[in-house]
Amino acid sequence: MRLSKGAPPAELGFDMTPMIDVTFLLIIFFVMVSELTRMEITADVLLPMAEQANVEDAPDRTRLIINVEKDGGLFLLGQKRSMDELRTLLAAEAKMAMGPDGFSDRSVVIRGHKDLKYERVQEIMLECRKQRIWRLSFAAERPEDAGR
Repeated sequence: MRLSKGAPPAELGFDMTPMIDVTFLLIIFFVMVSELTRMEITADVLLPMAEQANVEDAPDRTRLIINVEKDGGLFLLGQKRSMDELRTLLAAEAKMAMGPDGFSDRSVVIRGHKDLKYERVQEIMLECRKQRIWRLSFAAERPEDAGR
């Protein structure tokens, strides 16, 4: 039996358009995430020094970062907020992450200025307690990292 030598088979091509689309979407995603992370820590806050401050290897992406400036001004999600606005936001965030035990799984990081009167930080801690947020941490800087 003899095979016919008809038209040569059509070349199989690989459509690169979806791959390029996905690549651009990933680039946009990472640029946005890095911008949001940068916005969370841009407030005018000089952190207190702590010899035993731990470096976070894998920070929780859903954490709330509250920046407290020297004058007591609050910054959350890149914007200056009043204490009432903070209460409202904490209540909403706590409710969204409420666990079956009645406690919120949302974590909060307080970045208080080193010269801040810590009564303001205490207010934030009490509000977190009212909202049943138990995962609370404080930002500090190690002395050897201070010049970076």
